[in-house]
Amino acid sequence: EYEHARRYVSEVECNWKTFGGNYSECDHCQANHQDWITGIQLDESELEVNDYHWVLHYTHEEDVEDELRIHEEHEAQFHYFWPNFTVNMYGTADGYGTYIIDPIDEGRFQLIADYYFAESELSEAEEEFVRTSRQLQEDFELVERQYAGLQSGALGQGQLGPNEHTLHRFHRLAQEAYNA
Repeated sequence: EYEHARRYVSEVECNWKTFGGNYSECDHCQANHQDWITGIQLDESELEVNDYHWVLHYTHEEDVEDELRIHEEHEAQFHYFWPNFTVNMYGTADGYGTYIIDPIDEGRFQLIADYYFAESELSEAEEEFVRTSRQLQEDFELVERQYAGLQSGALGQGQLGPNEHTLHRFHRLAQEAYNA
Protein backbone atom coordinates (compact mmCIF):
# COMPACT_ATOMS: atom_id res chain seq x y z
CA GLU A 1 0.00 0.00 0.00
CA TYR A 2 3.04 2.31 0.10
CA GLU A 3 4.34 4.26 -2.87
CA HIS A 4 7.93 4.83 -3.84
CA ALA A 5 8.57 8.49 -2.96
CA ARG A 6 12.33 9.11 -3.13
CA ARG A 7 15.57 7.50 -4.32
CA TYR A 8 19.08 8.66 -3.49
CA VAL A 9 22.16 6.98 -4.91
CA SER A 10 25.51 7.76 -3.30
CA GLU A 11 29.03 6.49 -3.88
CA VAL A 12 30.98 6.03 -0.66
CA GLU A 13 34.76 5.70 -0.31
CA CYS A 14 34.94 2.71 2.01
CA ASN A 15 34.49 -1.04 1.94
CA TRP A 16 30.82 -2.05 2.08
CA LYS A 17 31.48 -4.22 5.14
CA THR A 18 32.63 -1.18 7.12
CA PHE A 19 29.29 0.49 6.42
CA GLY A 20 27.37 -2.71 7.16
CA GLY A 21 29.14 -3.12 10.48
CA ASN A 22 28.53 0.50 11.43
CA TYR A 23 24.84 0.10 10.59
CA SER A 24 24.64 -3.02 12.77
CA GLU A 25 25.30 -1.36 16.11
CA CYS A 26 24.61 1.90 17.89
CA ASP A 27 27.57 2.09 20.26
CA HIS A 28 28.71 5.13 18.26
CA CYS A 29 25.33 6.87 18.56
CA GLN A 30 26.06 8.64 21.87
CA ALA A 31 29.02 10.45 20.31
CA ASN A 32 27.81 10.88 16.73
CA HIS A 33 24.01 11.14 16.73
CA GLN A 34 23.23 13.13 19.87
CA ASP A 35 20.18 14.88 18.41
CA TRP A 36 18.57 11.58 17.44
CA ILE A 37 19.22 9.71 20.70
CA THR A 38 17.69 12.52 22.78
CA GLY A 39 14.29 10.83 22.44
CA ILE A 40 15.57 7.25 22.47
CA GLN A 41 15.93 5.04 25.51
CA LEU A 42 19.11 3.19 24.54
CA ASP A 43 19.22 1.29 27.82
CA GLU A 44 15.85 -0.26 26.94
CA SER A 45 16.81 -1.26 23.42
CA GLU A 46 16.39 -4.84 22.29
CA LEU A 47 18.43 -6.89 19.93
CA GLU A 48 17.17 -9.82 17.88
CA VAL A 49 19.83 -11.86 16.08
CA ASN A 50 18.81 -14.60 13.64
CA ASP A 51 20.90 -16.60 11.17
CA TYR A 52 20.87 -14.07 8.32
CA HIS A 53 18.82 -11.21 9.72
CA TRP A 54 19.00 -9.02 12.79
CA VAL A 55 16.85 -6.27 14.20
CA LEU A 56 17.73 -3.41 16.52
CA HIS A 57 14.67 -2.17 18.44
CA TYR A 58 14.89 1.25 20.10
CA THR A 59 12.12 2.60 22.31
CA HIS A 60 11.19 6.29 22.08
CA GLU A 61 10.36 8.12 25.29
CA GLU A 62 6.59 8.14 25.73
CA ASP A 63 6.38 11.90 26.13
CA VAL A 64 8.28 12.85 22.98
CA GLU A 65 6.06 15.17 20.94
CA ASP A 66 6.05 14.01 17.36
CA GLU A 67 3.09 14.67 15.10
CA LEU A 68 4.24 11.96 12.69
CA ARG A 69 4.17 9.24 15.34
CA ILE A 70 1.70 6.52 14.38
CA HIS A 71 2.92 3.54 16.40
CA GLU A 72 1.74 3.24 19.98
CA GLU A 73 4.77 1.16 20.85
CA HIS A 74 7.06 4.15 20.19
CA GLU A 75 9.66 1.95 18.58
CA ALA A 76 12.27 2.38 15.89
CA GLN A 77 13.39 -0.79 14.09
CA PHE A 78 16.46 -1.32 11.95
CA HIS A 79 16.43 -4.62 10.03
CA TYR A 80 19.61 -5.91 8.39
CA PHE A 81 19.25 -8.77 5.91
CA TRP A 82 22.55 -10.44 5.04
CA PRO A 83 24.45 -9.60 2.94
CA ASN A 84 23.43 -6.08 1.90
CA PHE A 85 19.79 -5.04 2.35
CA THR A 86 18.16 -3.03 5.15
CA VAL A 87 14.70 -1.84 6.15
CA ASN A 88 14.49 1.19 8.45
CA MET A 89 11.33 2.05 10.40
CA TYR A 90 11.65 4.95 12.80
CA GLY A 91 8.25 4.59 14.44
CA THR A 92 7.64 8.29 13.80
CA ALA A 93 6.21 8.22 10.28
CA ASP A 94 3.83 6.19 8.20
CA GLY A 95 6.58 4.99 5.92
CA TYR A 96 9.96 3.34 5.81
CA GLY A 97 13.30 3.37 4.05
CA THR A 98 15.36 0.62 2.44
CA TYR A 99 19.04 0.45 1.55
CA ILE A 100 20.88 -1.67 -0.96
CA ILE A 101 24.59 -1.68 -0.14
CA ASP A 102 26.14 -2.41 -3.55
CA PRO A 103 29.93 -3.04 -3.58
CA ILE A 104 31.80 -1.41 -6.47
CA ASP A 105 35.28 -2.63 -5.55
CA GLU A 106 37.31 -3.28 -2.39
CA GLY A 107 37.32 0.35 -1.29
CA ARG A 108 34.01 1.74 -2.59
CA PHE A 109 30.32 0.95 -2.58
CA GLN A 110 27.14 2.47 -3.87
CA LEU A 111 24.27 3.05 -1.43
CA ILE A 112 20.82 3.00 -2.99
CA ALA A 113 18.36 4.55 -0.54
CA ASP A 114 14.64 4.28 -1.28
CA TYR A 115 11.81 5.79 0.76
CA TYR A 116 8.19 4.64 0.75
CA PHE A 117 5.12 6.47 2.07
CA ALA A 118 1.34 6.35 1.69
CA GLU A 119 1.63 8.92 -1.12
CA SER A 120 4.58 9.78 -3.35
CA GLU A 121 4.05 13.53 -2.76
CA LEU A 122 5.53 14.14 0.67
CA SER A 123 4.43 16.61 3.28
CA GLU A 124 7.07 18.90 4.84
CA ALA A 125 7.07 16.65 7.92
CA GLU A 126 7.72 13.56 5.76
CA GLU A 127 10.50 15.44 3.92
CA GLU A 128 12.04 16.14 7.33
CA PHE A 129 11.78 12.43 8.14
CA VAL A 130 13.77 11.63 4.97
CA ARG A 131 16.38 14.31 5.78
CA THR A 132 16.79 12.97 9.32
CA SER A 133 17.02 9.39 8.05
CA ARG A 134 19.66 10.29 5.51
CA GLN A 135 21.72 12.20 8.06
CA LEU A 136 21.49 9.40 10.60
CA GLN A 137 22.05 6.38 8.37
CA GLU A 138 24.22 7.88 5.68
CA ASP A 139 26.94 9.26 7.89
CA PHE A 140 29.48 8.72 5.14
CA GLU A 141 32.27 10.79 6.70
CA LEU A 142 32.16 8.59 9.80
CA VAL A 143 32.51 5.31 7.90
CA GLU A 144 35.08 6.75 5.47
CA ARG A 145 37.26 7.83 8.44
CA GLN A 146 36.73 4.44 10.08
CA TYR A 147 37.79 2.68 6.88
CA ALA A 148 40.89 4.89 6.57
CA GLY A 149 41.78 3.96 10.14
CA LEU A 150 41.34 0.27 9.42
CA GLN A 151 43.51 0.61 6.31
CA SER A 152 46.32 2.24 8.32
CA GLY A 153 47.30 -1.10 9.85
CA ALA A 154 47.67 0.51 13.28
CA LEU A 155 45.20 -1.98 14.75
CA GLY A 156 45.75 -5.65 13.95
CA GLN A 157 42.55 -6.89 15.56
CA GLY A 158 39.94 -5.12 17.64
CA GLN A 159 37.94 -6.38 20.58
CA LEU A 160 34.16 -6.36 20.15
CA GLY A 161 32.20 -4.98 23.08
CA PRO A 162 29.50 -6.87 24.98
CA ASN A 163 26.71 -5.02 23.11
CA GLU A 164 27.99 -5.74 19.62
CA HIS A 165 26.22 -9.06 18.96
CA THR A 166 25.01 -7.95 15.53
CA LEU A 167 28.47 -6.78 14.54
CA HIS A 168 29.92 -10.10 15.68
CA ARG A 169 27.34 -11.98 13.58
CA PHE A 170 28.07 -9.71 10.61
CA HIS A 171 31.82 -10.48 10.86
CA ARG A 172 31.17 -14.23 11.14
CA LEU A 173 28.95 -14.21 8.04
CA ALA A 174 31.55 -12.21 6.11
CA GLN A 175 34.27 -14.68 7.13
CA GLU A 176 32.08 -17.66 6.19
CA ALA A 177 31.37 -16.12 2.78
CA TYR A 178 35.08 -15.40 2.28
CA ASN A 179 36.01 -18.98 3.20
CA ALA A 180 33.38 -20.46 0.87
